[in-house]
Amino acid sequence: MEMHYNYVRLKEILNTNKEFGFFALIQLDWAATHFFTSHPHDLTWNGNAYIADSTILEIENPRYSEVVDREAYTISLSAMNTNLMNEVKSGIVHRPVTVKLGFTLDGEPQLGNNDLFNIYTGRVANSKFVTENEQQILNIECSAPLSNLDETSGILTTKSFMQSQIDATDTTFDYLHEDSKTSTKGWGRIGKD
Repeated sequence: MEMHYNYVRLKEILNTNKEFGFFALIQLDWAATHFFTSHPHDLTWNGNAYIADSTILEIENPRYSEVVDREAYTISLSAMNTNLMNEVKSGIVHRPVTVKLGFTLDGEPQLGNNDLFNIYTGRVANSKFVTENEQQILNIECSAPLSNLDETSGILTTKSFMQSQIDATDTTFDYLHEDSKTSTKGWGRIGKD
């Protein structure tokens, strides 16, 4: 659920006299689907068993913003999980990732439908292994919702190919091929270096 749909429940959780805590639920839809939680105990939510182990090292904190964020989202996982490492080696780019934030009250996880907040849904953009303090870490960089706005693309084509593939009466490319000169027409963000 998105935060704006369940803000009433969030307000209830934050306005309590009980001891307050939080945890993450991470779903990695790779070759196999993996469910991890940062909670100290295994949790079941939405019919899925989220495993509490030392795989999750760090997740990026949610940030408040009035505009859609174009920055990447990063998750750090332990590189000691051999199943994950085998999948990373075989390729995880463009595989789905979901991160949810949950809360505990007096140590009890709140797992109702309105208790969890979606803080990231996207895809893996990049992964890399890092050694830090003699610990093997897998940094997963996930794509931002608007990260592809910075992309520009070119197209190599001929007038006859465009007419045969799109529309035989299309005259859009008639003047691009004048005098048989090579021409480039970019599309995408204007002003990209």
